[in-house]
Amino acid sequence: MKKDRPKAPITCSGYVTFIYNLFVLLIGACIASTALATILFLKNLDFDKFFIKMTWYVFGTGVGVCLVSVFAFVGVCRRVGCCLTLHFFGTCAMMAALVLAGIFALVYSNEYIESIQSALTKIVGAMNKQNVSNTIMLKFQSMLHCCGADSFKDYDAPTLFCCEGTKNCTKYLEEEGCNKVLGKFLDAYEITIGVVMIISGLLMGIPAYLACRTKKNFVASK
Repeated sequence: MKKDRPKAPITCSGYVTFIYNLFVLLIGACIASTALATILFLKNLDFDKFFIKMTWYVFGTGVGVCLVSVFAFVGVCRRVGCCLTLHFFGTCAMMAALVLAGIFALVYSNEYIESIQSALTKIVGAMNKQNVSNTIMLKFQSMLHCCGADSFKDYDAPTLFCCEGTKNCTKYLEEEGCNKVLGKFLDAYEITIGVVMIISGLLMGIPAYLACRTKKNFVASK
């Protein structure tokens, strides 16, 4: 009876690749689930189809990130070299996308801020028109301590949209519009955000190298 050849041992680079991709999988799942929740929210508001379509792209990105991490899991656990190769190219694609996103964030920050504020204004208008509240938007306003797009007057019933169910709430009277608060935050941290994205993208070269190293170790031990 033919004996099975023992599997190649998992080296340190393999363990690091596996653990790192647990984190990547979590990020991808968060991106995909947040995008899906946003899509459902916008569809309930009968929102701009173009914006919904763009959100679908974000959802696809999250799924793609999850898929890249799955390639790593299969490659490391099953010692499949082609999966590690796919993981390498997927990681390189994410690295390039993150670096480019960081560069665009630095160069076109004003345009991004205006686009975000425009989308926020449309969302607030749609919520007020259909008198539909949403947990995501309530949490967003509560986190930024703001109410409405330009002011609480954007809502016909501000207590419904700015108080998270609190009765006899008047705090919204002292809060600024979310566009102004968000604009201040992005103006203050736009450079930091862009630089962090670029550095994070460049650092992804390390796990890409480790994936290649892991594949070479598996091949060498056969």
